[in-house]
Amino acid sequence: MKVPFFIFFVVLMAAGGPGHDTRAYAQPAPEEAPVVDFRQLRDEAQALERAEKWEEARAAYQQLTDKFPDEALSWFLTGRYLTARGLYREAADAFEKGLEIDPESEAAHLYLARLSIELGDPALSSRHSAKVIEIQQQAQRAVPVTPPAEENGS
Repeated sequence: MKVPFFIFFVVLMAAGGPGHDTRAYAQPAPEEAPVVDFRQLRDEAQALERAEKWEEARAAYQQLTDKFPDEALSWFLTGRYLTARGLYREAADAFEKGLEIDPESEAAHLYLARLSIELGDPALSSRHSAKVIEIQQQAQRAVPVTPPAEENGS
């Protein structure tokens, strides 16, 4: 099949003309920051913690809360790490931030009940303990109780 000269000419000119290298004028793609996903950061922080690389783990948990400040789990994990390191005031602050996002976090309330004792505030411990009990009772009421299946007499 013979291509008409006009079509050949249009295609050639669109490509930049004969002997024209368009790569020399191509703009490089802007450097994009790598997409960091929550699970990736969480796993990295927990791996550093398991490896007992405490300062690196702390920095990784800080990065987790910086990049995902609206994710209650990032605050919970950071609080758990800080508790394990004996940084109770900072841990309590992290759990409190997590509760601002998810006020029904039973685990965060439980940690705060324990931390409040360590921080010398038994009244606050009692409030968080009461909230844990309330959440557990609500969960029990939410589970429907089904009667046992009747046995066939056959």
